[in-house]
Amino acid sequence: MDERASNMDRNRYCFTAMKFAALGLLGWAAIAGPDAQAGGLVAHRAIYDLKLAEASGRSGIASFDGHMVYEFTGSSCEGYTVNYKFNSRMIARTGTQRNTDMQTTTFEDPDQRRFDFVIRKNLNPQQTEVTKGFAKGGPTASSRISMPVEKTIDLPDGVMFPTEHMVRVIEAARQGERFVEAKIYDGSEKGERVHSASAFIGPAKPHSQDLGDEPAADLPQLENQDMWPVSIAYFKFGKTVGEVLPDYEMSFLLYENGVTRRLKMDYGAFVVTGNLRAIELLETKPCQ
Repeated sequence: MDERASNMDRNRYCFTAMKFAALGLLGWAAIAGPDAQAGGLVAHRAIYDLKLAEASGRSGIASFDGHMVYEFTGSSCEGYTVNYKFNSRMIARTGTQRNTDMQTTTFEDPDQRRFDFVIRKNLNPQQTEVTKGFAKGGPTASSRISMPVEKTIDLPDGVMFPTEHMVRVIEAARQGERFVEAKIYDGSEKGERVHSASAFIGPAKPHSQDLGDEPAADLPQLENQDMWPVSIAYFKFGKTVGEVLPDYEMSFLLYENGVTRRLKMDYGAFVVTGNLRAIELLETKPCQ
């Protein structure tokens, strides 16, 4: 695995892992019952273990492991905050080891259509990348980035922010829709990229008692819950979806109350899985 390929693959799996966090798919949870129909969210903390599922010869990867910690707090009245940590170790067949430590903090205000983000990636002891800025939605959507360099980026009409998109996917699943297409901005790739996302939602099925190596999913909150297999393909915005291959894909099981498990991140040359190790529901303050 040469240096250029290694950096490209590392950036791709960092970005896709962030997608799970930014989209709220790392244990994102909606309140079950009547409030869930309104898209209510519950605070929680989830931990996922990562491992290499498969790798082609061209990937140059010998092994991969890591974990993700995702914490979601807030409410529809005060906005949503996500704190996320991603740590991984990738070893090339040449013996070279790559460690990645990424931390993000985001805040999304659904009423004001505002999205604040700080993303810190420590690629090695000598190299740290920080992206900081905020975006506004609406007719004149744009993003103002203060780090690594100051700039303003125009965003396309109809762009969605992470929690907004997640609520849309949940609503579509409940209504029996099978396809959701959206333009998403989450501040990744130094805040400079918008992605087209094509989400495919499978038929609902009852909670499986065969939890395999995800015993953390054996929760009372998941009993009597339907779940959907969901797959999302990401394309660089501006490419014609259907005529080009996606940059990457991710899939997961999405429960009716929003909890997810059996994560899979497909980069083409290699595939990484994420198993739910633990999940803790946190106290949520009701709106006044």
